[in-house]
Amino acid sequence: MPGCYGKIPALGDFLSRNLPGTFVEAWDGWLRAAMSACARDGNDDWIDHYLSGPVWRFAIASPAIGEVSRAGVMVPSVDRIGRSFPMTVVVEIPDGMTAIDMATTWAEGFERAEALVLAAIGRSLAAEAFVTHVESLPTPSAAVDDGLAARQHWRPDPKVGFGVRMATTPSDEIGGPGLAAALALPLLADAVSGYSIWWHPSYDDRPANTILFAGLPPPEAARGMLVGSWKDWGWQD
Repeated sequence: MPGCYGKIPALGDFLSRNLPGTFVEAWDGWLRAAMSACARDGNDDWIDHYLSGPVWRFAIASPAIGEVSRAGVMVPSVDRIGRSFPMTVVVEIPDGMTAIDMATTWAEGFERAEALVLAAIGRSLAAEAFVTHVESLPTPSAAVDDGLAARQHWRPDPKVGFGVRMATTPSDEIGGPGLAAALALPLLADAVSGYSIWWHPSYDDRPANTILFAGLPPPEAARGMLVGSWKDWGWQD
């Protein structure tokens, strides 16, 4: 059953439903480390960038974060008293599907999950109603297909990890998860602990992005995802 974990403005603490404790512990630890990395330079401006940041859609292959492959959306949010922590909606990837399959065939589910979290953050959906709608998210359906062009790499140290960020135009537009499949095999050959795919559509004046990682994004790399200033946070052409 789909679940959720994180914070919304209607509640004073974490909302957690239908997710195993092992996943929640690992997810919570990874996000806290990423947000701590954002704050490490002592510049509070990152919070404003975080709060106006994108809704990340993701598909994670096991065993990157446990023995079950999972997918969902991660949305910048705060609790009732303004403490920052994303809200994540998570679904299990069915047996027989890869994370890439899920990323490219569950378009309706990602869109509905995103809309639900945004409604909860905007207080137009109460917490328990939000959970009820999350539990009724659809099974995989629509397909996605996109192009491929420029790319960036994040690999400051081979011991830390390896990421690939891809663009479809010189203006840095990145189209969606379909292009991730085009680079998946060489990346997966380098992976030792599963892989993850992250993407978001264009919004406001920011281009769309798609990222592939061996495992979860290391916290230092995730700063670019949470804050959105790629070259300032370790990403290089």
